[in-house]
Amino acid sequence: MTTDELTQLLVQQPIAVLHRLARGRVHRHFRAGKRRLIELLLQHSSQNLAGLESDLQALIGERQTRAQNHRVAVAGLRV
Repeated sequence: MTTDELTQLLVQQPIAVLHRLARGRVHRHFRAGKRRLIELLLQHSSQNLAGLESDLQALIGERQTRAQNHRVAVAGLRV
């Protein structure tokens, strides 16, 4: 994945996901807005973009699993 593709994927994510990615990578990340946080993540991960991409994919998968489990639970309540 290129840096531009990774940037676009980061832009599509909610700020909470970006903050989870920033933990351990970016000092005082809660003071940064979304665009600045993306810049900081890319800057601090410039030597290991594959690691950032892998962590982002894992968080996206986790969010999708959580959302799917929530839908199943809500559907179970309606029955």
